[in-house]
Amino acid sequence: MTHTTCTSPTPWPWRTSRPPRCWTCMRYQVKTYITYNKGRDWRLLHVPATDLAGNDTHCILPFCSLHLQLQTSENPYLSGSISTKASAPGIIVATGNIESELSNDNVGMFISSDAGNNWRQDNF
Repeated sequence: MTHTTCTSPTPWPWRTSRPPRCWTCMRYQVKTYITYNKGRDWRLLHVPATDLAGNDTHCILPFCSLHLQLQTSENPYLSGSISTKASAPGIIVATGNIESELSNDNVGMFISSDAGNNWRQDNF
């Protein structure tokens, strides 16, 4: 799994053949992608079908997907890490959010038991 920053900014609100003088209008989105063939193909993470309350997530790729927090911390009780163990192959526990891009809003705990193909939200 890796985070990548899109290289194409969101479209400018005006039409012009030249780029604007100020590039502050550019907005980059950080998204989480996964690969299973050493980087040849990448895809966004699928969202769990339901949230913690059992409600439909109403999230459709590519406009919305699961984004995982890859921050590390010396304190194991802080959120933001991805955990997996060699003794439990395919199981991944991570914090993240379901939106169009990675953010610190609505962060939850997510678990995959099939190496990241499918995810479910859990309440730890």
